[in-house]
Amino acid sequence: MSGNVLRISLNPEALEDLRLSDSEIEVVIEAPAEDVVLFRQVLARVLAYGRANAVPTRLAV
Repeated sequence: MSGNVLRISLNPEALEDLRLSDSEIEVVIEAPAEDVVLFRQVLARVLAYGRANAVPTRLAV
């Protein structure tokens, strides 16, 4: 995540199961700056939670 832009890179092999056509997704978070900070903090915790072998291979929040 850079500023208020969230970029998600998916494994191309998962696209069919997810019913997506593009492995790169970009989302602009339109919210007050303090809410974006909180979103980043919570997202980092959510993505790092669970089994070590099931967390994202690249994580920059």
